[in-house]
Amino acid sequence: MVIDIKSSQQVKKNSLKAIIKGSRIETLPGAAVPVIIGIALAAGDMYRTANILNFNLVPAILCFLFACIMQINANLINDYFDYRNGHDSNARMGNDRVATKGWMTMPFMRGVIAGTNLLAAITGLPLLFYGDWRILISIGIFCMIFSLLYTTFFSKRALGDILVLIFFGIVPVCTTYYLLTGNCNWYIFMASVACGFEIDSMLVINNFRDHDEDLTTGKHTLSHILGRRNMLLYYLIIGFICTALGYFCFYRYGYTMAFHLQIIYLINHINRYNTMRNIWQGPKLNKELAKNGKNILLYGVLIAVGIILKFV
Repeated sequence: MVIDIKSSQQVKKNSLKAIIKGSRIETLPGAAVPVIIGIALAAGDMYRTANILNFNLVPAILCFLFACIMQINANLINDYFDYRNGHDSNARMGNDRVATKGWMTMPFMRGVIAGTNLLAAITGLPLLFYGDWRILISIGIFCMIFSLLYTTFFSKRALGDILVLIFFGIVPVCTTYYLLTGNCNWYIFMASVACGFEIDSMLVINNFRDHDEDLTTGKHTLSHILGRRNMLLYYLIIGFICTALGYFCFYRYGYTMAFHLQIIYLINHINRYNTMRNIWQGPKLNKELAKNGKNILLYGVLIAVGIILKFV
């Protein structure tokens, strides 16, 4: 039995509870929201063109499951390699990591990662029936490759934010929309970029919190390029970028309510910024990271509701 002193919890080694903790369920909004937005946009456009009867729920569900499984897979890979490369310690300010705490052995963790890869493949392969198999296989392979490269290469070279923009914005939103409608266009792309920036706000807080610790382990992030104060300002700017892009991809395309409802998200985003301006200690930022995750989920739900309201 391994005792977690920091959180006063007991986690049995290589147990289901250890797997759940390693999965970091609280990060799943980052995977779910892009798919939710893609589904909402596809359903809205199909309704507007009197094509809603052709809406297929199966690929929508498969996209959602694939995204969530890949998020869990990426979390486990991040945990595994950060521990192996010495980027994590028991003194870390962020939430506990299962490898560092000894809740999972390395062989067991490799098995769990292999299992999530297999689940992702099983979930993703049926999607080949709903689109060009060459495009979809390429996307699936790239998702799996970059879930590994994120931790082992990009995140240590201040390039993690670019991958988040691509694989938590552009790829899932556009792919989901394409699988449901058979096409894509510039305004869907704009919506995907807005979503990618919003998901990146989680990474911004994470790197802002771990700024000093990452320096000691040789890990370089955008926070080290901008500096902590400017990194916090960048977090604030993200909210306005998302809202501005929302004007072009929602308001101008006819989903005016989806655009207006974003203001609720933006208010919460600004509140998070104002709170973090007075918080520079890592552990206190964990609560803000959790609240930001909820705001990301709110962002996706507000857009989906705004699109639906157009047709009610």
